[in-house]
Amino acid sequence: MLLKANRIIDIHPNNILAGVEDVSVLTILERDELSSPSPRKQDGDRIIYLSRPMFLTDGEPLLSDLGEARLGQSHKGTIMPSLYRAPEVILGLDWNNKVDIWGFGQTIWTIFQGSHVFRSENMGELDKMQRFAEMTSCLGSPPQEFRNRSPECADYWDENVPSLCTTGNWRGSVSIHGQSLELREKQLDGEEKEQFLRLMRKMLAWPPEERPSAEELLYDEWIRGNDY
Repeated sequence: MLLKANRIIDIHPNNILAGVEDVSVLTILERDELSSPSPRKQDGDRIIYLSRPMFLTDGEPLLSDLGEARLGQSHKGTIMPSLYRAPEVILGLDWNNKVDIWGFGQTIWTIFQGSHVFRSENMGELDKMQRFAEMTSCLGSPPQEFRNRSPECADYWDENVPSLCTTGNWRGSVSIHGQSLELREKQLDGEEKEQFLRLMRKMLAWPPEERPSAEELLYDEWIRGNDY
């Protein structure tokens, strides 16, 4: 699947359907639902059911729910669930299809690691100070050129002033905890871990123009594995 330069399709785990090759798992789910019905609530003329956990399956994934898909080179406004939101969107800057690369990187992490790479939310709402503190801890401070794009960045990072030995240090009101992608990655070791972390750092680059294209990702050493 290649994302064209003028298309944004909003990639995150909730938009991915898992293919099912062994339909017997559906029979098991049906039996479980009959014996132990899912919690539900009435909302007007609708009944809303709590989702039931799904078995891991071997079918091919399918992107779905393209209601936020956009055409065009540049956009403004909020897109993406808060847990997967790219920094340029958080800052209210123009954004393009590179938000999908950011979202795809976080999606890979969530599916592979079983947890979110960035976890700061407050009652389901994005806490920008917490999020940028967490991102700075894991990714380092954004480069000066990126920080210059929004005056809001001055709330989070110092300016580059060599005479004062400041190089974009964190200045937010939330303390940075000793976290890193290396510490948060729990599934791999050795060269495979290094390859995975290199991929994440490419996809989660602060400046969107530094993130690889979808086509370039097809040739990444970790994604291709033994075919590399």
